Amino acid sequence: MLASIDAYLKTHGKSYVAAELEYATHNSTKNGGFPAFLKRSLENGWGTEDLKVRQAAQKEQRILERRQKERDLEALRAEQELLADIEKWDRKIDQKVQETLECISPTELNRFKTDAWEQAEKKTPSLKGQTSQVLAAAKEKLSTLVMTAKYSKLADADLKEAIETIERAAEVKKGAKVIRLRKKA
Repeated sequence: MLASIDAYLKTHGKSYVAAELEYATHNSTKNGGFPAFLKRSLENGWGTEDLKVRQAAQKEQRILERRQKERDLEALRAEQELLADIEKWDRKIDQKVQETLECISPTELNRFKTDAWEQAEKKTPSLKGQTSQVLAAAKEKLSTLVMTAKYSKLADADLKEAIETIERAAEVKKGAKVIRLRKKA
């Protein structure tokens, strides 16, 4: 019955329904009763429940959107903190590599370079198109050592070996390029 009253209110208008309810209340045999209830309901905003429900749903939606935005901001903040930590670790590792390079004597460094050149000359025919793979393997080895260094102290020998591998790979790449240039000339 309340649904039909709602429809009746929408089709006839509030003033007409109020007048009818006034008449029903005035001519009612009981004091108050259902017509009085309907009149009070109309005066208190009958038909605005839909509006209230929509407003509550919109408010809930805004709350959900705000919470999602807060979660997204928190995830972004955590990601930025992780990136900052990674950069800090990278700087520490770069510093350790630099310190290790400073500890290597110039003669030992020259020996590494000559070994790299010799290996490059030996492997040049088989390394056409593979120099990037050698560099990638060296970088992978260094990244593995870097990850190991996070959890334990990295021995200088392991770090020297990683540096040697990278330098050799770089020298191999340079050597392959020089040999290709020599062949073109």
